[in-house]
Amino acid sequence: MSTRSDFARRVTALVFGAAFALPWSTSVEARPLRIAVPVYQGSCEAAPPVGVVRLWRGHFSGGRYANHFDGFQHIRNRIDWADATTCFSSRQSCDSWVGSMRRAYGRIEGYWTCLPIR
Repeated sequence: MSTRSDFARRVTALVFGAAFALPWSTSVEARPLRIAVPVYQGSCEAAPPVGVVRLWRGHFSGGRYANHFDGFQHIRNRIDWADATTCFSSRQSCDSWVGSMRRAYGRIEGYWTCLPIR
């Protein structure tokens, strides 16, 4: 093999190797752009304006038995009932919140859902 063809083969390998490795480089210039999406959880009235984030409305209603001792020899049965509405910026965080509420107040069947608002 001649020196000229060996040189051409090496240059070609370097050029194509660099073009292949450029998207996976760790340098700052080669990283893809990432768009920061704001995360929101709170009241639906104070939600960010339309177009900034997607909004999911989480609603839960349910109850549990709360046995409170009133000082006498018997136990009185009472019910702790929860009815809460919260808005979230992702479906996953809304489902997580509904799941935690169901674990806490799931003894008496109620209603729970996550609905996309926008």
